[in-house]
Amino acid sequence: MNTYILKTTIHCGSCINTVSGIFNQDTDILEWRVDINHPDKLLYITTNYSLDEVIKDLKSVGFNAELA
Repeated sequence: MNTYILKTTIHCGSCINTVSGIFNQDTDILEWRVDINHPDKLLYITTNYSLDEVIKDLKSVGFNAELA
């Protein structure tokens, strides 16, 4: 299991709803949350996926991310 903290372009509740569409259905993602109040809009995620796979999934729904 890997835990990552990523800076993202997720900036509102609607964005979180979009991301939840891919993350909530995936059994390889144990836990995730986004702190939209933080200046870097941090995503905390625990998953079996690699960092590259997480970033690729976010890009597939229109968001950028990089390791914080």
